[in-house]
Amino acid sequence: RPDLTEAIKDLHVPTLVIVGTLDEMILPGLRRLDGLPRARTVRLDGCFHGTSSQRPRDWNDQVLRFLRDVDAGAPLGEDEIV
Repeated sequence: RPDLTEAIKDLHVPTLVIVGTLDEMILPGLRRLDGLPRARTVRLDGCFHGTSSQRPRDWNDQVLRFLRDVDAGAPLGEDEIV
């Protein structure tokens, strides 16, 4: 596939990235998403790949919080560990 990293800066849709702090599949490439203008990254502590099945309550809470923030027009550029 072509590398579309440069096009990321042109995406203006709200984007939520949830990744585990132990996810060896996603974490190495996570910095490639730094150019997303309307993004939030949440790291779920102690999770590997497949965070929604490892900590479903926290995963759902983060998705709902993100959707509420998008609806309210709140800033999204947070990066946090939960």
